[in-house]
Amino acid sequence: MTTNNGPIRVVQDLYSAFKAHDLDRLREIMHPDIEWNQMPGFPGGGRWKGPEQVFENVFQPFQDNWTRFRSQIDELRSDRDTVFAIGRYTGTFNATGRSIDAGLVHVYRVRDGRVTRFDQYTDTAAIAEAVAVNG
Repeated sequence: MTTNNGPIRVVQDLYSAFKAHDLDRLREIMHPDIEWNQMPGFPGGGRWKGPEQVFENVFQPFQDNWTRFRSQIDELRSDRDTVFAIGRYTGTFNATGRSIDAGLVHVYRVRDGRVTRFDQYTDTAAIAEAVAVNG
């Protein structure tokens, strides 16, 4: 279980677990009923509930289809239980060999030391350009 080190610390732990590909740690940090909102037009786009849906529909496809896909977080800000992560996505889509560099904002809701909700905001046109086979 995540300790109560404050919402920013919880989100920092989440990004560390992503980087380490530590699925057990991610499960500990994510609330069992997490709501994960990936933007339409972004790979894995949609609304997912629970860590297993997020792993299956978001994380695994990125691992399978991208080389060096990263969420580079430059700044974290919080307002009570809400954390805003500001940064960039980078990576190369395997099927096209095209790279991306797109700004991102992630909004997390944290309760009792766990992430209960994720909302993503990014330049989906830049992503679509990288994944377009006929582009």
